[in-house]
Amino acid sequence: MLRTYNLAMEYIDLFTLQNNIKELVSTNMPSGIWLVAEIRSLQTRSGHCYLELSQSDDNAQEIARLRAIIWRSRYQLISSYFRANTGSELSEGMQILVRVDVNYSELYGFSLIINEIKPEYSLGEQESKRTKNIELLNADGLMQRQKSLTLSLLPRTIALISSASAAGLRDFIQHINESVYSSSLQFELFEAVMQGKECPSSVVDAINRVEEATTKFDLIFILRGGGSKLDLAAFDDYEMCKRIAQSQIPVVTAVGHDQDYHICDMIAYDYCKTPTALADYVLSMYYAQEERLYQLQSRLHQACMAKIAVEEEKLNRLLSSVKFAFILKLNKEAEKLNMLQARLKNICLSRINLMLSKLDLYEHKIHSADPRQIIQRGYILALDASGKVLKSSKSLEKGDSVTLLFDKAKIDCIIQNIEENGQ
Repeated sequence: MLRTYNLAMEYIDLFTLQNNIKELVSTNMPSGIWLVAEIRSLQTRSGHCYLELSQSDDNAQEIARLRAIIWRSRYQLISSYFRANTGSELSEGMQILVRVDVNYSELYGFSLIINEIKPEYSLGEQESKRTKNIELLNADGLMQRQKSLTLSLLPRTIALISSASAAGLRDFIQHINESVYSSSLQFELFEAVMQGKECPSSVVDAINRVEEATTKFDLIFILRGGGSKLDLAAFDDYEMCKRIAQSQIPVVTAVGHDQDYHICDMIAYDYCKTPTALADYVLSMYYAQEERLYQLQSRLHQACMAKIAVEEEKLNRLLSSVKFAFILKLNKEAEKLNMLQARLKNICLSRINLMLSKLDLYEHKIHSADPRQIIQRGYILALDASGKVLKSSKSLEKGDSVTLLFDKAKIDCIIQNIEENGQ
């Protein structure tokens, strides 16, 4: 309600302002908007899920933030569906794609009501980050840095970076203790958080503590058990992998399941599929040295090796002949394939350029027909009371309301008189 004060100043009360904003939001905002954002915080109360969504720029500076809610009637379904497709719970730091309705309350302001989620987006976003981090590490020349280090033939002092309660750590220690070489090895645990947002910085801190320790370690093992793709996403973190690459001590990783392969595995000196395999990794070095001793003690083995060498030479000659013939054949087929590939590429490029030209033409037509372009050139757009564009005065009568849209303003008017221009 519009009121006056001292017959000179017009004002409205707060509720009226809030209600006007609410009406504008409900009138102009469509329902079912697909939105991309990061989960800044998440809490569940009374079966409802309360989130704070945010967005950051390329410099990791937050540029937007808004509250969101998943009502109890939808939360179980949404969270179960997300967990079934990703293996993870919704948690802070995740990038999500959700379908939302914009809500405005006179008491609580703006918020979003989440009605649906696309778990494949979160997986795809993580894969995109993973690819970008690999490119950055390659650009920094770090991917092969660990591989250039020299590994001790019989490492004795090994730093373990893991969670003290990790099942993978227990499996590792048990496997080591079952070996006859357990007494030859010295392990020291440097605890770290092995999942979630704190994992990368925690692992980096653990590596720093290893290198600052008074003990000179021969190896660093980073190990944890399996988990979902999103749970293990921390091991694709750029800063963590960069620190692994910069370590002066060879690092061997064992993270996740057999099918998992993370950037930390790529960048480390070596990697194993599981913590148990990691135990075998170091034990195999001792077994290898033991085998070499047995070979030196066995003179009979020399005769076998000589015979094998002769047969290998014959086989190598045969393989060389076959290989040469195969390479000639392969080169011919490769030449044909290159010619075909070049032709296909030229055809595709021509087709793409044609489609791009058409797209530019359509875009120009759409842009030229945009009413906002007309208004920006100094014209005025007139709307009737229902918000439709007025093209003639035939439907108007005295007393009707019209709205005039300028480039940066809107004026609501009441018709006092209509004069025809005789045309």
